[in-house]
This record gives sequence, structure tokens and C-alpha cells, in this order.
Amino acid sequence: MLITFTVENWRSFKVAVTLNLTADRRRSHWERLADIKPFAFHTLPVAGIYGANASGKSAFIEALAFFRDLVVNGTRSPDESIPVHRFKLDPEALDKPVKFGIDVLIGRELYTYEVKVRPEGVESERLTIEKEKESVWVFAREAGAPIAFNEAFFTGNRHAFMKIVAGAARRNQLFLTTAAALGGTELLPLYDYLNRKLVVIAASDAHRWLNRFAKAPDVQPHDPSDDHNAALLSLFAKADTGIDRFVSQSFVPGVNAAALRRNDLFAENEDDEVVLKKLVALHKTSSGEDVAFSLSEESAGTHRLLDLMPVFSDLCEGGEGDERVYVIDEIDRSLHPELLRWLIERFLHACGPQGRGQLIFTAHDVNLLDPDLFRPDELWGVEKNVLGVSRLYSFGEFKELKSSSNFRQYYLQGLLGAMPDI
Repeated sequence: MLITFTVENWRSFKVAVTLNLTADRRRSHWERLADIKPFAFHTLPVAGIYGANASGKSAFIEALAFFRDLVVNGTRSPDESIPVHRFKLDPEALDKPVKFGIDVLIGRELYTYEVKVRPEGVESERLTIEKEKESVWVFAREAGAPIAFNEAFFTGNRHAFMKIVAGAARRNQLFLTTAAALGGTELLPLYDYLNRKLVVIAASDAHRWLNRFAKAPDVQPHDPSDDHNAALLSLFAKADTGIDRFVSQSFVPGVNAAALRRNDLFAENEDDEVVLKKLVALHKTSSGEDVAFSLSEESAGTHRLLDLMPVFSDLCEGGEGDERVYVIDEIDRSLHPELLRWLIERFLHACGPQGRGQLIFTAHDVNLLDPDLFRPDELWGVEKNVLGVSRLYSFGEFKELKSSSNFRQYYLQGLLGAMPDI
């Protein structure tokens, strides 16, 4: 689970801000909070971030996506700059590093990972793991000095091996990235978590899971491994889009490269060969006959559902989604408020003390600001001041905002901030 994420000197976030998903002591919706053992705290399954246009909401999501990509994919060559975006309205900030920090629960261990990076390279990097009865530092890196390893953590030949791996670490590459690629198995849990469990969906992302719809058992002969995709199609059918089901068709682009710039294509492996497929939606006529529609003929709302339905299917129906953190920018784009509320309610009703799935989103839809849906500490605001500096804060900080308060009214009256100044 994601416990905290911190960023400093990234775009409009000149000073450090932290999204903290640790629940406070209020009892509202207590039954759905994750019970984090062996640690004595509970974690929130959801965080909704609100704010005016250009306040910094998307910049915060972008920071998390950049950090993940820097760990998972790294840089491609020794002379490549790290493409950080520092605060540009203060010359001093342009001379400082960008800082990222994350706390994640993996199994029964709490990983704390902190990095500082500049365009020219990594300034510092440190990993600590907290266990039930102890907290141990794993490695520490400072620019211009050898990477230090905890000999109590890397025992025997592993300590010598990690020193060899450290020799391969480029100045513009995180050591975590290098170690994961070269056999540093002790660090793989954190790398794999960021690679496989943390999923960031930017506002511009589209159609990364089309193959999930094509593989639903309603379309092809039933395979027990497709049960999860059957749940996805069932969930999609409840959205009342008019689509009866989906089919996939082989696609041959020919010599026209522009034909590949479509939003209905996906790749599959068939007999060790990669083939292109296109997804087609089937509607029913009044007489029950199938009529094929290309995705370009479907509405913007349907396209948004193609992006979001796999997320909520995973979060609600179990499977690997139980441990994933989905971070979605502009979750309410092109969706009816009641449909979005229904999807979020389904997820929250599936949460409980043993749940480990989480949803983080940005939105403008004030209809979601409801104590029947959220706790105050599950709602966040982003504000930008006259100097262009953004801050992130929890609505739970407002003591007058009770679990029984009218969140929407408080927000629209400007009592919680994060509103446009018009």
C-alpha cells in the first residue's frame, strides 16, 4: 500500500508537500480502513484531490508518474540528462535538486525510499526498511562518494556483490534501478511494487487495456483464466452504453503508417508472433441483430469507460488489483456524476481491514464531496498562491469539518480553499 508520497521543487511545488494516506482517529467509515499490521495504524483506501484549474493537481500526479518512471525505466545512456521540472519562478530553486520520497507497505514491511536528483545526475538516494521490531537502513548514496551498504542487511557474499553492482551505477541512474537489473534481489520487492502495483493514469492516457475487453469470455470460448475479464464486461454492461459486447478483428495496416495512429488497436501474441488487433463494439438492432461500430463512432464517455472500467473491475473484484494503487488524473472527465459516484461506491464497499487496493484521483465534480462517501481526511486540496507556489493539504486539517458536515457546501462557500479566485 502507498502510505505517503512527498515531492519538493517540482513544477509549482517549490516547497515539500506530502500526500499522507494514514487515517486519523475519527470513526467515520472505519470499517473500510486497512488495518496495517504489525504497525499500529490504519490506511485510507482512497484520496480525492480538488483545486482550481492550474493549481497544481496534475503537476502532483505527474511528479508521482515521473518518479515511478525514473525508478522503473531509468535513463537510456550515460550522457542523458534527467528531465526534471524544477520551480522556475525562483532562481535559487533552479539551482536546487528535486526531491522525491515514498513510503510503501510491502507484505509486513514498510519501505522508505528517498532520492534527490538534478538534470546532471543523482545527488542522493537512501532506502530504509521498517520491520515489526526494528528499522534498518539498507543503502545510502551521496554524489561523489561510494555507495554505502548495511553489512548487517547484506550478509556474506551479498555485501561484496552489491559493491560490484555499485560500480555499474551511472551518475544519472538510480541505484535501485541498476540493482534490480543486475541481480540485487534484496531490492526487488520495492522495484516490483513500483513497476507492477503503482499504476498512474494521466489525463491524456487512453486505451491501455483494450485487450481486456477482447478477451472476455462472452466473446471467445470460456477459459477459466478469463473470469476476471468476465467481471469487467459485466461491469461495463451496467454502464448503459448501448454496447452489447466487444469483438476483436485482425488488423493489417499495409504501407500507410498513419493507419497505426488509431485509438482502437492493441497487440497480442499468437503462436509466438505479435499481431495487431482492433476492438469493435457490437450493438443490437430492435430485431436482435448485431451491428458493428468502430470505437471512433462511440462517445467520449464510452472511451473514458474503456480506460476506467478495468481499474474499478480490478479494485472491486479482487485478484492482483487488491494490491494495486491506481492514480487517476481528471477521473471525472466525460463521465456523468452519478456513474462516477456509483463506480467509487462499488470500490469503497469492497474495502475492508484486509484490503490493500487504493484509488487516488483528481477531480472537479463537487457532487462527490459527500460525507456518505468520504471521510474528511480522504479529501485534499491544492492551492497556488500569488508567487506561483502550490501547496497540498488535507481537508481533515479543518477541525470545524465534521464527519456529519455538508462537505459540498463548505467547499463551495470557500471555507476549504482550493477554489478559483473569480
